[in-house]
Amino acid sequence: MRNRNPRFIVTTLTLMSIAFAVIWLSIGRASMNSEKQTLVPNQESEHHYVPDMIRTSKSAGVEFERRELFESSGRSIAGDAQLGRTLNDGTILSLDHAAVNRLTRENVEFLTLPLPNGRGGTVELELMKVNIFAPGFSVQTSKPTRQPVNEGLGVHYRGIVKGDEHSLAAISIFEHEVMGFYSAEAEGNNVIGRLGGKNETDRHIVYAERDMKVSSPFHCETKDDTTTSVPPSMLQAPDTPQANCVKIYEEANYDLYQNKGSVPAVNSFVTGIFNQSATLFNNDGISVVLSQIFVWNSPSPITGATTSSQQMDQFFAARPTFNGDVPHLLALQLALGGVARGRVCNNGHAISNIQTIYENVPTYSWSVECFTHETGHVLGSEHTHACFWNGNDTPIDGCGPAAGYPYEGGPCGTAPIPASGTIMSYCHLSPNPGINFANGFGPQPRAYIQTFIANVSCLTACGAGVGAGNIRSDFDGDRKTDVGVFRASNGGWYLSQSTAGFAGTAFGTTGDVAAPADYDGDTKTDLAVFRPSNGTWYLLRSQLGFTAVGFGANGDVPASGDFDGDDKADLAVFRPSTGSWYIQQSRDGFLGLSFGTNGDVPVVEDYDGDGRADVAVYRPTTGGWYIRQSALGFIGIAFGASGDKAAPADYDGDGKTDVAVFRPSNGTWYIQRSTLGFTAIPFGASGDKPAPGDYDGDGRADVAVFRPSTGGWYVQRSTSGFLGLTFGANGDVPTAGAYIP
Repeated sequence: MRNRNPRFIVTTLTLMSIAFAVIWLSIGRASMNSEKQTLVPNQESEHHYVPDMIRTSKSAGVEFERRELFESSGRSIAGDAQLGRTLNDGTILSLDHAAVNRLTRENVEFLTLPLPNGRGGTVELELMKVNIFAPGFSVQTSKPTRQPVNEGLGVHYRGIVKGDEHSLAAISIFEHEVMGFYSAEAEGNNVIGRLGGKNETDRHIVYAERDMKVSSPFHCETKDDTTTSVPPSMLQAPDTPQANCVKIYEEANYDLYQNKGSVPAVNSFVTGIFNQSATLFNNDGISVVLSQIFVWNSPSPITGATTSSQQMDQFFAARPTFNGDVPHLLALQLALGGVARGRVCNNGHAISNIQTIYENVPTYSWSVECFTHETGHVLGSEHTHACFWNGNDTPIDGCGPAAGYPYEGGPCGTAPIPASGTIMSYCHLSPNPGINFANGFGPQPRAYIQTFIANVSCLTACGAGVGAGNIRSDFDGDRKTDVGVFRASNGGWYLSQSTAGFAGTAFGTTGDVAAPADYDGDTKTDLAVFRPSNGTWYLLRSQLGFTAVGFGANGDVPASGDFDGDDKADLAVFRPSTGSWYIQQSRDGFLGLSFGTNGDVPVVEDYDGDGRADVAVYRPTTGGWYIRQSALGFIGIAFGASGDKAAPADYDGDGKTDVAVFRPSNGTWYIQRSTLGFTAIPFGASGDKPAPGDYDGDGRADVAVFRPSTGGWYVQRSTSGFLGLTFGANGDVPTAGAYIP
């Protein structure tokens, strides 16, 4: 796509993340000089988002922690006759259980994982932890079980091979297994997993997929015989490809449960496969999350089919409704292959008949390819050998015909065999060229899927919408921001509540920093201060009363937010001297990580709309925003100029916080709304303090300023119009803007 304005370049970035994310905006400062200028995407075909995520996290000051999870087993493929029948080469490893337990217990967010490369050397994976689960995720079973059903869900990472930005990796870690892949341009796919058979010590293997002596048995029964021409616009990715998110419902058939032996074991297999698949989607700017797992731990009605069509009929009958956007059945009837029917928002269902292991060798890449391929059909894509592409109804590659499958929808000419295939191709049917996960879907299928899901009606953002923490300064719980000030000189709080009226309370002392938030989850903002001199928080909670908590040190900046999604604000501080975050989550416990550098300003908000606050910093010297989204991963955004005040809020009411700055020098707000795009609003004057909030309760943040010199408030409400009043005095801090240093 041509760049219509050379001063604006936008590329899309995820995260996991699933993940897992988002939009990388590189916006010249000139973009803030005119409301008429627009943002234009740069859709270079080779752009992938997980490498961007790693690079951006490093720019934000993140440190990757090296952990060794394996030891040499002293055994080789040559010494194992069974493995030798399946593989030409591979490396057998012993799992260090103590190291795995430490890693999961210590909640390592950024990981360097060394693995043998099969040639006597070591490859290092740079990984970031991702959340692959949708808000409200659950596990259900067909019959009750005494065993907890929500165990075995693991921790999940995605990233790259260190130093190779054309690579891709996904790793999931469980109590007895590390499973995943890494792919590089030259090497193709490499698989890591636990060996099958009698394996009481949890021996693992790392091998290159090209060293398998057999090809993937996966065959797709979805027929792409469309005669509909594709508009060229469908092959151009949308400006915000991840505005919509696809929630995947996974169903494990009874044969898979019997194979694994327990619900937690099924959970581990299913989530591990999903993380790898979600990494492929997210690397191509397509957001997917796991909404539910359903396990048939009793005989399933989806049985006895002799064709994929019969099996799909059974699945349709058994699952007319489901918790998600795309239902996907995992079963072990390998002869039936994979199949998709319908499209997302239009009765789209998918089935993957997979093979969990072959001759004791874990074949996860085969399962991931099948699962991702069939999901890709439900999200709109045809096969790459279909007469569908290039703007002239011709195929992208000839891998299908080379394997005995004719061009679909043809005749339409021929296409070459690529050096390595993509997800929607049939190139997996022979080791040459095979499919390289680092290629993803390829430029055209990727753009088509992005455009398809951007234009369907049933999809929403990955998140749960507006959470309790999104209404700032709402002291009376009516879902409207209240006008209020904190007077640091005497510790006085003065509130003009929209429903409960005036309130004045002395709470704090000179030198305290206001940190109002809803700490007890009753939907009312609580009075709170952080005392830097002794690192203590003092909270006056509206429901639970007073408490004092020592958490922080002199020089720390308070940065509270609901980081674990339990509708209660968590104590958190950002330590500028080291770029460290310390978070005491009310439900999920302590979290510490490095994110940011000295001089950065914490801007904690829910940027991806998943109901959880995201760790984020604004760098005033460069106008850079670095955001660690809990659902969609990292984004880095250049938006602002020296002297600007960060003023993030949800200005378009889509449940996601928008990056925004207030420029005191000209009294203008510059806002990059996640759904409605860029806008600039002149509202304020030099010396004003930004205090955005939802003052009229319409679900959208309003631009507002407090003028300390006069105690004046000026609010441009998005529904109720202008509001002006005098409330406060010089030196006061507006409660709605207390989060803005």
